[in-house]
Amino acid sequence: MTAGDRLTLLVPFLSHLEIERGLSPETLRDYRLDVSQYLDFLETRAVSFAAADRTAVRGFLAAMAATCGAASLARKLSALRTFYRWCRKNGHAGADPTASLMRPKVGRHLPEVLRPEEVAAVIESVAGEGPFAMRNRALLELLYSSGLRVSEAVGLDVEDVDVDGLSVRAVGKGDKERQVPLGRPAAAALTRWLAARAGLRGSAGPALFVGPAGRRLSDRQVRTVVNRAALASGLGRRAYPHLLRHCFATHLLENGADLRAIQELLGHASLSTTQRYTQVDLRQLFATYDRAHPKAHETKSGSTG
Repeated sequence: MTAGDRLTLLVPFLSHLEIERGLSPETLRDYRLDVSQYLDFLETRAVSFAAADRTAVRGFLAAMAATCGAASLARKLSALRTFYRWCRKNGHAGADPTASLMRPKVGRHLPEVLRPEEVAAVIESVAGEGPFAMRNRALLELLYSSGLRVSEAVGLDVEDVDVDGLSVRAVGKGDKERQVPLGRPAAAALTRWLAARAGLRGSAGPALFVGPAGRRLSDRQVRTVVNRAALASGLGRRAYPHLLRHCFATHLLENGADLRAIQELLGHASLSTTQRYTQVDLRQLFATYDRAHPKAHETKSGSTG
């Protein structure tokens, strides 16, 4: 397969995933990696894309198994199935060699979580009255308070946050909107950050979380903020934004929140998940959060922790 042939397949396929399916940048990177690795494998084996069959796909997965676990192999097979469905629909393939392949068995692993006091230590490790210390504090409070994905947090605009109404309008996967509650410490931290943000260069832009030049923060920058806070807290391990999301859900569950409510708050859009749960009234979700989340009512003199 020539470089031109590869681009003819990859570029419109990834564009389809981004525009029509609304996939996140992280998911798009996974698809690009998985499909590119498969095309590389075919090229090294001198197998044309048109001639690739079930044996070729199995050979690819077997080769990947040397460095990948079951979860990664399952993701790669899923990516190839999506790719072949798109190729068939657009006339690039006559058959789907992935159709009869079994998905690798993936063991269920509970997500790692921090104890509430560890989360508090991470958040409280961000000290100082400078604007970006206020921003980082507000960011950490928000991630734990509302269980947002990092992509959802960086995508927030100022108008998406209602600090008086204690709510946030988040746009999740597939551009699906949801309203999530905001704990009082997070609302207080955001209020301070918004006041500091107003004095920054480029503050007229819509983005809630910005850097010194007024540009919207990236996913990578948020990961850096979270990990530095974890190190400063003495946690003794690396941390990442999704860890705070795990903590949000786990701590709600431990405090008696209904699993259906947590599913709604997290914005899980999997059909197999949503079919198992009934719709929960938004007022009930907010009441559940208000009752169960450790930081819904927390008020400390001079602290948002």
